[in-house]
Amino acid sequence: MTSTDPDPAASCDAAVVVAGGGARRLGRDKPEVVIGGRRLLDAAVAAAGGAPTVVVGPPRAVPAGVAVVREDPPGGGPLAAIAAGLAAVPPGARTIAVLAADLPDVEASDLARLAALRAATDAPVALAEDRHGRAQYLLAVWDAAALRAAVAGIDSAAGGPVRAIVPPDAPRLRLPLADVDTPGDLARAEASPLAVRRLLRATLPALPAAGGPPVLGSVLAEPLAAAAPFPPFDQSAMDGWAAAGPPPWRAVDGATLAGHAAPPLAVGAAVRIATGARLPAGADRVIRDEEISRDGPLLTCIDPGRNDVRPAGSAWPAGAVLAPAGTAVDPVLISLATAAGVDAVAARGPVRIRLHSSGDEVGATGGAGLPETAWGPVAATFGAVGCEVLRGPHLPDAPASFRAALLPDGADVVAIIGATGRGAADRLRGALSETGATLLVDGVDVRPGGSLLVATVPDGPIVLGLGGNPMAAMLGAALLARPVRAALLCEAPRAAELLPLADANLDDRWRMLPVEPDGAGRWRVPATVATPHLRDAVARRAVALVPPLARPGDLAERLA
Repeated sequence: MTSTDPDPAASCDAAVVVAGGGARRLGRDKPEVVIGGRRLLDAAVAAAGGAPTVVVGPPRAVPAGVAVVREDPPGGGPLAAIAAGLAAVPPGARTIAVLAADLPDVEASDLARLAALRAATDAPVALAEDRHGRAQYLLAVWDAAALRAAVAGIDSAAGGPVRAIVPPDAPRLRLPLADVDTPGDLARAEASPLAVRRLLRATLPALPAAGGPPVLGSVLAEPLAAAAPFPPFDQSAMDGWAAAGPPPWRAVDGATLAGHAAPPLAVGAAVRIATGARLPAGADRVIRDEEISRDGPLLTCIDPGRNDVRPAGSAWPAGAVLAPAGTAVDPVLISLATAAGVDAVAARGPVRIRLHSSGDEVGATGGAGLPETAWGPVAATFGAVGCEVLRGPHLPDAPASFRAALLPDGADVVAIIGATGRGAADRLRGALSETGATLLVDGVDVRPGGSLLVATVPDGPIVLGLGGNPMAAMLGAALLARPVRAALLCEAPRAAELLPLADANLDDRWRMLPVEPDGAGRWRVPATVATPHLRDAVARRAVALVPPLARPGDLAERLA
């Protein structure tokens, strides 16, 4: 059986990471290979989500608290590694994740979903299957007692296959993950959209922080701490009566309104009060209208314990941390800062992007030209994540124009539509080479829109090269906008929004596609997408990153 249910709140009590590192086909120590800015070993350890973790293999640098043990005999294979790791996990662990250090894109959420599938089916183990439907025995979550019994039930773990201990009817979870066994696997993994975005977050330099009023699109560089308590005074939480002393109370004329001062209240008196109004001096409680009982000129309270006062500082006291560093500044945070009496924050950003169209064919006359149709949608895509987009001049196919575009002028990022190829008219690579730029990304294994470049220019801007066709340019911007902004502004990582698919992706590659809800909880995927125009994006409500060979019900990340 196979599950495609969304991530539940489940976890593992311990993890065993198989990290022997032989990798004869790859020709390198596999766990130490860096993809997307992190070692394969670090990806596996991070996927354990902080659970006690045992790495099995030769001595390696590991995070504090992670144990390293050796299988017996050394090089005895993954089943021997599982046996050695199992002996070192805490005895109280009830569920144990088993995974290999060859999965560049594995995340803690993958193990959480496997753990939930195992628990829901009451199976001894739940294991992953790859995009081709093949079982991944070294990406599994076990019931600890079942794993111990399975390992104890074999004559010798050395050299044995892991499938020997896995029940043939074990439930399986389809995940868009691929392991790295060969140089070809490595090249594809390095160019995958997931690895590229991780690389950008890990390598792009952060912008300097500055103080000032909170600005939309920026990110807090320091925690937001309240300058004043909230509410700043005792106030009424309901429309009702402010009363002084014990009941009964004598009603006095007038009313205490929000935003207006009120005269003091004598003991034994009560006055009408509005929601949010400051409690009059002398009053010690508020009773909502429906709890008031009248006896001639006197008022009493149906519930003697009723008090609808919102005390000063009950939401937060002065000095309380209201939002951590790395939080995006949006209208909600600005409202919170205002309520807390904060008029200046330390923040980074917003990211300023100078966006250029390029190419002699754009706007050319004499019947050989095309209208400029990509700049607006690309600018809107960057703007939707909080970037400030400035219109740069159109770049003709001349080396000097591209060299000039890479000069620093106050923009944090220079984005260029087109010229990312290697044709005779594509000038961006040459300009980058002349400036001594470091090329971080040279193409992404996704379509359409995979013709992408990302580079850093010494003492200059970050450079983004986007595909020249409108659809490719817009989709490329959707892929890069969030990780570039997050890296430059040190924004805290956020969980991806996942969309269940209504249709299959028959392509064995990642695809970026405009999608639309089907009205039944899933999202429709177009069979084909033309790139010279945006007809296939009209009225589509999202852009999704669709996994290779995804099936109906599989999950795709929402990019825009």
